[in-house]
Amino acid sequence: MIEIKKSLQKHFGFEQGFYWNKTLDEFREDVADAIKYNKAFAIVGPAGAGKNVLYDETVESIREDVIYINVRNYYKERLDISSIINAVIYDISDETPRRDLEARSRQFIRLIGKKKGLIGENENNKDTLISILINEGHRIHANTYRALKELHETALRKISPLFSIIVTGQNGLGDKIRDKNEVLFRFKMIELNESNNYYTYQQRVAYINKVFGRAVNDDAARRIAAICFYPLEINFYIEQKMEEAKKAGKKIIDGEVVKPTNKQLKEALNLSLKDIADESGFAKTTIHDILVSPEHPKSDEVRLAIERLNQKQNGKKISFGKVG
Repeated sequence: MIEIKKSLQKHFGFEQGFYWNKTLDEFREDVADAIKYNKAFAIVGPAGAGKNVLYDETVESIREDVIYINVRNYYKERLDISSIINAVIYDISDETPRRDLEARSRQFIRLIGKKKGLIGENENNKDTLISILINEGHRIHANTYRALKELHETALRKISPLFSIIVTGQNGLGDKIRDKNEVLFRFKMIELNESNNYYTYQQRVAYINKVFGRAVNDDAARRIAAICFYPLEINFYIEQKMEEAKKAGKKIIDGEVVKPTNKQLKEALNLSLKDIADESGFAKTTIHDILVSPEHPKSDEVRLAIERLNQKQNGKKISFGKVG
């Protein structure tokens, strides 16, 4: 989690809290099972959704002996299976990857086997788990996932798979996994979105209350939760509002500070011009003019129309206040 500036925490009188809930517990258990039972697993969600926090919390919760390998190649668009094998060889041995690809593949299997006590004299490591982490999976070429699937099926002494693979990435990652059945059928996947009970509106309000405490009042928390959907987005928005409020001499984030524009509300609530026009009685061209001009004399009427639409569609009784 990105920490809010200490100077702002001091000014608004709070210590940044940590939020966790039952849904996160369930997802953490899913990821932990993938690591413990050598599965291929994908954590998919937009930027700021909390993929790395979920993974880090999972690692903290596992008590088994696990060797974690982080593929650090930052050129994800060029990442191929050879680079992934290199990362494993570097992290579990003092050896240099062989230049010949066939030799390197055999080297990879041998080293994995030694670490797990499947070959050689060391039988004490036979319960050792190996987990490969790949971030930014949405940037990786789709064909690499075919090779990754084959790598995961590596067998030694009729034992397969020998390790887990955890891939995190934004929503394009899910599309790449679903694109090829041979990959889809072997990858388990969780998608961090509201339809999976992940950071629902109520959870976002709870997140704000837990992380920011009394520095954000209930009215402001409800407004923020209606327009920001993920932890990093919420933190970024609140930190900006804290900077503004501090300059104005305020000690709390309230409805006077949080006044989203009609345009922000339209985009956050996924409303069309036609939706707002039908609800307000104005023409679509008028709605467009009002959205781009916050000082338009009809702005507050459009604001009320958006509040009604929000209640109809989402059941959320929120007053967004007059346009600031």
